[in-house]
Order: sequence, then structure tokens, then C-alpha cells
Amino acid sequence: MIPRHTPLPDVPAVLRAHATSTITVDPTGPLYDDLAQALALGAVVRVDERQPWNSLDVADVSTYSARVFLAEHGINSADDWTAALGEALNPSGNDIDSVLGFRADLMRTGETPTTGRWRAEMHEWLHDTDQTDDAHDAVDRIITAVDDIETMFTSAGLLEPGIKIRSVAGHRLSWAVSVARWGSSSGYGDYQAVRQALLAVRDLAGRHFVDWNEYAASTIAGFALEADDHTAAITTCLPPVATLLVAADSPWRNLTFPTDLDFAL
Repeated sequence: MIPRHTPLPDVPAVLRAHATSTITVDPTGPLYDDLAQALALGAVVRVDERQPWNSLDVADVSTYSARVFLAEHGINSADDWTAALGEALNPSGNDIDSVLGFRADLMRTGETPTTGRWRAEMHEWLHDTDQTDDAHDAVDRIITAVDDIETMFTSAGLLEPGIKIRSVAGHRLSWAVSVARWGSSSGYGDYQAVRQALLAVRDLAGRHFVDWNEYAASTIAGFALEADDHTAAITTCLPPVATLLVAADSPWRNLTFPTDLDFAL
């Protein structure tokens, strides 16, 4: 895309070093409007796969191939696709969200709790609400993983020291963009249905995050926490994310995050 503006704050050299991917663009796709903002929310996967970030379809995939892929995920009709999209647009509700949400509530006072306090107060709450031993074990696993991931993010320059991840909604919103695209490629969703789905993702992103950096951290963290090896997952995601945050032709450099409805030049 032709850069309109590049309002990028200082980026740590260590993060720039990870920016090794290539951004591909569809010259016929949306570039600067609200639909472009929505598509940009799914750009991490597209950059990683070297596909145009702003295409409504999945590149080089026939309708038949798209339906075969979706069938592998239990989606065999337009109704199935609509249901899957609705699930993807519900970016909260599992154990990871609960644990992160608990810390986010502790942070509302303006103080960032230590990992030890976070862990202790969570276990106290689990005890007071008669939760199972498995719940206690799950909390320990998640807190340990989050602490490790945040340390890696700080070392990579993705998070400033002391900044914490409040949510992993970004990962599921990124997935929702992919679901919308597969609906377009498979024919299960017509243009209007796909457009409305993408705009719904955009609106949700604006409610959860304040900028592309926060969204990026949430997206990688969610992917890493759901992976068997969070270190390997972060290593995979850092190049496309760093590229999107740094490259002059990145949609994340040329589009405001979806909290501003003014697209005037």
C-alpha cells in the first residue's frame, strides 16, 4: 500500500530486528476505510503466510478446497459458518480470560500486583468459592506461563517494562477475521454477511484495546497460551508482528486503530 502517514513511536532496536517478514497487498482490496481496519486485525496470519492482508478471500483456494478445510473444523454449511463466527466473536470466557481478568481487576487501583500477590489472591478466591484442585493447578500453570510470556515480550521489545497483558481477546478476534475470510472463499457467506462480520470484529477490537501494540501483544499471547510450546509459538509470531509494527507499508502504520471513525485525509 502507499503510505499515508507513519505515526510510529520509537521502536526498540531489538523489536526491529525481528521484522523479517514481507507484507503483501491486494491492490484491488480496501486500503484505508473501516473494512481495511477490520482486515488489518487479521494481518498477522496473512503476513506469516505471505498472503495479501487486505483480501476478503484466502489466496489460491478454490471454493471446494475451502469447504474441505472448513469441514475439517466441523463447518459444513452456511448455518455452521454463522455459528462458528458467532463463537469467534465471543472473545472471553475460558480459564485464561478468568485468570487475566482477575489480575486486571487488581490493577484497577493503579497498582500492578506482583506475580506472588496475583497467585496468592487467586488461590484464596478459589478456596473461598470451593473450587477443585484441578482449578488450583490450572491457575498455577496459566500464571507461570503468562509471567514467562511477558518476560519474553519485554526482552523482545514488544512490551515496555512493567506493562502487563490484560486480555487475550486479540487472538480470538484475529481468528474471527480468518473465519470470515474462509466463509467468503467457501461461499458460505455472501459479501454482505462477510462485511458485517468483519465490521463486528472491528467494533469489538475498539472496545478491548487502545492501539496496535496492545492488540499485537494480546494476539501473540493468546496464541502462545493455547499452544503446547509457548516459546515456539512466540518465535513463530514475532517476525510478522514486528514487521507490522515497523514496516512503512504496514496497515498498522497507515491506519489508526479502530477507535477513530474519522477517515478524512
